[in-house]
Amino acid sequence: MAKRFTGGLQLSPVQNTTQPWVELRATTDSLTFSLRFGFGRWWGPWIVKPGEVAKIKATDSKFVMGSGVEFHLLDGRLWTFWTFHPGAVLHCLRQLGYPAALPPS
Repeated sequence: MAKRFTGGLQLSPVQNTTQPWVELRATTDSLTFSLRFGFGRWWGPWIVKPGEVAKIKATDSKFVMGSGVEFHLLDGRLWTFWTFHPGAVLHCLRQLGYPAALPPS
């Protein structure tokens, strides 16, 4: 069963899309980040398989008010999914078997 979250996505310092332009679709087979509102026909989707993920953890923005979930990939890439609900995203990913560090309660 897939779980969907809406947010933003930062793939690099110059590739950043704010909320609510990105959808994260999480399954046991993959994490798919897609642009919403028809913009996906030009860019994306960006797909990560479970074996490509080193760790997942919460983060805070240093530039704007907001929270996110960092995806540290084994090849060294760092993607950040900006969301108002990082705890819900992390709990879901943990339940799906991803190496997600839960926020302190």
